[in-house]
Amino acid sequence: MAKDHFIPASFIARFSDSPAEPSRKSIVGVRFRGNPKIVEKRAEAIAYANSLYDVSEVLTTTGKKNAVDNVWSVYEPNIPKTLDALISRELTAHDFLETLVPFVAGFFCRDLLYEERVNHRLDRLNADIPQEINELVLRKDHLNTSRLQELDNFASRLLACNWTVYETDGNVILSDVGIAFCAETGFVGTEGISYILPISTRHIVHIVPLPIARPLKVRDREFVPAIEYSDDIWSSAELNGIFATVAQRYCVGSVETLSSISFSKEDQRLTVAQIDEAMNHWQFFPPALRMNGLHGLICALVSRQIDIDDALNSYLKSGDFVKRMDEDIQIFSVRVPSKASDYIRLIGDSLFITAHHPGVEVHHDGKIKLTPPPGN
Repeated sequence: MAKDHFIPASFIARFSDSPAEPSRKSIVGVRFRGNPKIVEKRAEAIAYANSLYDVSEVLTTTGKKNAVDNVWSVYEPNIPKTLDALISRELTAHDFLETLVPFVAGFFCRDLLYEERVNHRLDRLNADIPQEINELVLRKDHLNTSRLQELDNFASRLLACNWTVYETDGNVILSDVGIAFCAETGFVGTEGISYILPISTRHIVHIVPLPIARPLKVRDREFVPAIEYSDDIWSSAELNGIFATVAQRYCVGSVETLSSISFSKEDQRLTVAQIDEAMNHWQFFPPALRMNGLHGLICALVSRQIDIDDALNSYLKSGDFVKRMDEDIQIFSVRVPSKASDYIRLIGDSLFITAHHPGVEVHHDGKIKLTPPPGN
């Protein structure tokens, strides 16, 4: 029976006091909520569930029930070197798009809470959905294939964000949810959520959704990630409090750091409903499903499979990025395809992505004008 990791073992290993090779063999401390005792386990022995991502063989052209898990396996081997390059300011556009973005997007769709989150969403959106529709949506096959649609969706959303790397003043932990959330008062006073991911024991990346963002810029005729690096030092005590609040069952990290956090059953913990709302409460109301395929198109542009004129004249194809990782997987959408030029602008040496179409106008002087979306 396959052990399907909802957090990659090579990533968990980054929070070990004694890293090993291969990294999944590294020993990390694990502290369960409500238990002061800290146990030590190999990174490969936690954050998994048996056959979590299995689908019926008839749904795949290859006849493999692990087709969904195979998608994660495409980018997982590159996670350690990509995060090292991110920290050392040596990240390439290729690794940003092909590894870092899908890795972060994975926290929004491959988690252990996914079925419960979808169930909550159905209850919240429409209490009158017929029972047979609910049962169809919550079938394991449908849930697991929908994870790939979510991967495509969130990979596209993450391009319309500002990414900033911070150092911390002490060691940080990793929760069993992985990503954490901050309330954000954003552009023109709107309120929303930003996202924090620890990428080593002493570094985090802070991801803030924007109405228009610059994920890439051009340097020496090559695209490079437009990631910012702050001189501000983030409090590890504050961060560990945030990560502990998100954690459902356990956190991992060094024994010393885990011993210092408050992690009792009585301590505040986000509910699954709150986590789902935080994951989906993006500022500026991006047309999420219409943006599916944007990430795959940008990957093709950066890898020179198409030029900027071809990109601007293209229509977004849902599932393009997933198909880049596994050509045997097809994702179909009944939605009318969006024009890529609705979301992409190349101005000077910068590539801009808007997640607020059609409510954003970008002027050549760099100024941004917001206009109300239709119906407001």
